[in-house]
Amino acid sequence: MLTLQCSRIFNKAPLTTEDVSIPWLIDRVENNYRKLTSFQGRAQVSIETNQLQVMATAIVSGRMPDKLKLDLKAGLGMSIGAVTVDGKMVKMYAPRENTLYSGTIRAFQRTTLFPVHMAALDLLHMAAGIPVIRRMPNDSLAIQDGHYLLISYLPAGRVHYSIHPKSYVITDVEFFNNSGTLIAKQEFRQFDRQKGIRLPRLIRVQNIRQTERITFYYESRAVNRNIKDSAFSLHIPESTRYVQIQ
Repeated sequence: MLTLQCSRIFNKAPLTTEDVSIPWLIDRVENNYRKLTSFQGRAQVSIETNQLQVMATAIVSGRMPDKLKLDLKAGLGMSIGAVTVDGKMVKMYAPRENTLYSGTIRAFQRTTLFPVHMAALDLLHMAAGIPVIRRMPNDSLAIQDGHYLLISYLPAGRVHYSIHPKSYVITDVEFFNNSGTLIAKQEFRQFDRQKGIRLPRLIRVQNIRQTERITFYYESRAVNRNIKDSAFSLHIPESTRYVQIQ
C-alpha cells in the first residue's frame, strides 16, 4: 500500500494539450523574450560550409528591436570581418578585400556573402537566441519528446517550434517544405537566466540542403545594459572600397 501511494505521488502526469491554448502558450514564450532590450557578449563562432570552415571569436552587441553588430576576430585578435544591422539595412566589412558591402537583408540573401544562407534569416534574433514565432490562423499544437510542439503552416511549407513545458523557451525550430522535407533547423541549448530572462548559450543554425551550419557559443554575456549608438558603428580605413548590394 505504501509503495502504491508513493508511486502515485512521484509519477508525473503526462504532458497534454487539453488545457493549453495556442495564444496562451505563445504569450508565455514571448513574455520571456519581450523583457530583453539589449545584450552584449563574447562568443566562439564556427562556420561550416562546403567551401570553408572558420573558427572565430565574435564580440556581439544587440539592441532591440533592430540593431546588431558582430565583430569577428581570428587568432591574435586579427579582424576577419564585421557585420552591422540597422533595421532592414546591413553593412558587411571584409578586411582582406578592404571592401564595405551594404544593402537590405533581402538583397544580401540573394548573394553568397552570408556564410550560411537561409530564407528570412533574422540576424538579430538569431544572435540573441530568441526565434520569432510566425503566427498563422491554422496553427496546431501537439506533444513531442516531452515538449509542446507548435506547428505553423505557411504557404511554402510548415515550421515546427519545440517549446519547453516549464521554462517556455524554444529549444528547436525546424523548417519543412510542402513535400515534408526538412530543409533547415535551429537549435538553442544550455540556457541561463539573467535579470529574469532565459537565453541560450549555444545557438546553431543549419541549412540542410546546402550543408551549411553556423554555431554560436557565448562565453560571457550581459543583458539590458545601456548600449550607445557608437557601439554599432563600423571603424574602417579611409581607403575602403564601397559596394552597394542590389
